[in-house]
Amino acid sequence: MSTKRFLGYDTDEDGKLVVNKPQAKIVVRLYEEFLSGKTVDYIARIFKAEKLKSWDGKSNWQASTLDSMLRNEKYMGDAILQKSFTADFLTKKRVMNDGSIQMYHIEEDHEPIIDIETWQAAQAELERREKYCKAHFTNAYSQRGEVNPFYGKIICGNCNHIYSRVMYTARSGRRIIKWRCGSCNMADGHKVCSNRYVTDETFKKLFVMGWNEIAEHFGDYQEFWKSNIESEDVLLRYKTRLIMKKVGAGPIKEFDPELMMAVMDFATVFEDGRLQIMFYDGTQFEIETE
Repeated sequence: MSTKRFLGYDTDEDGKLVVNKPQAKIVVRLYEEFLSGKTVDYIARIFKAEKLKSWDGKSNWQASTLDSMLRNEKYMGDAILQKSFTADFLTKKRVMNDGSIQMYHIEEDHEPIIDIETWQAAQAELERREKYCKAHFTNAYSQRGEVNPFYGKIICGNCNHIYSRVMYTARSGRRIIKWRCGSCNMADGHKVCSNRYVTDETFKKLFVMGWNEIAEHFGDYQEFWKSNIESEDVLLRYKTRLIMKKVGAGPIKEFDPELMMAVMDFATVFEDGRLQIMFYDGTQFEIETE
């Protein structure tokens, strides 16, 4: 089994996979960052900025590479044989196995880098994001989260489109960021949904209020979190444990975009003035505005 392009493992003299510990730390980091709300594009930019070395000793990280790593069962210690095969022995051309020949799934084939619970949570998160994008009429789950953390996170309570960010310049010259229903983007900017505009600052304050409500009363959530952790939903279990870990740091004084991406599923804007946050553990926080 070749490990030349397989970050995290080497092979011993018998051809068995053995963990490359320095590389394994990067693999673990990838799964943690992804399950904390970041996209593979964002993680690739982080890895490049930190000059982390890939299997080839370079720092030229690609989102597609990280995506395939998230889907690779070998990281949890399993192996699937004959995922590809030689279709033409004269040209040596290999093709992906679409069921033409039998594949074999070998469990506990080698030492895992990622525990099964985390690997399964990552698969569930990949599927959840795909369904989320379809449900809210968008091709991108997030765009440059480091500078635009609310992208894809704000949902119209009227038509279910994601909100999009627009910038205005006030008479004073101050730039104001607002969010409007993204259905306008599909109608050349014309307003086709009657739902309202909301400022970026409002969403920041909403998140701080919602998170601090949990942090300041975390004792009231213990039974709820216990129920989540005992559920059969592997992603809910992971996300609940993550929220419990984060809430241990206590209330926040200002908006934290990294924390928001890790714990907040989405915010919904209702035309009647309500704003609602849904956290990944199923907790909701709602306020009424004018």
